[in-house]
Amino acid sequence: MGSWAYPNTIERVRRLESLMDVPVRAEGAEELLQDLIGDDSLLDNIHLASQKNPDADVRPAIASTLEEWTRWYSVEQFMDPWEQGTRDRVRELATSFADADYAGLFPKPLNPDTPDAAVAIVQNILGDDPDRPVADYDKVRRIMPGVYAVVDPDEGTLFRVETARNLAIPAHEDVEADLKAELFGVAPSLRH
Repeated sequence: MGSWAYPNTIERVRRLESLMDVPVRAEGAEELLQDLIGDDSLLDNIHLASQKNPDADVRPAIASTLEEWTRWYSVEQFMDPWEQGTRDRVRELATSFADADYAGLFPKPLNPDTPDAAVAIVQNILGDDPDRPVADYDKVRRIMPGVYAVVDPDEGTLFRVETARNLAIPAHEDVEADLKAELFGVAPSLRH
């Protein structure tokens, strides 16, 4: 995780909540976020967005990073502890942008924001047959703009897929079972 600052204190969460109340322009966003959310991938996304449109509202990109941190990583993966209640507040803030428009932030997304694109990314990473029916992947859920949860139907591995960046990362083992239960109702069983 290329991250060095995150909203793990009540004071930082309050500042972040205030910041996210209004559009955050791509140009200048790095300075606004520097001590709240320091993350290489997020800053790369903001830089790309600012090249396309300096006035673009980058709150969906910020929310995507926050969702990843609070849902897909265990607390042990962070250098400093989260104060009580901060992760829940940050996660609630992130998910409030679940229906935001992510389209148009990047100069040219690598894939469309669709479940089929998310499945194709996982198939490619797994070396799965590209002609395999998408319907075989029956555990797919859009969780944020351009972000999907996809379960490999053979091994049961849960992936977080970012379609615009052509990226799929398996869930950390400490959170995978809980995420499957949360996102799909029950932990999906392995297919045999």
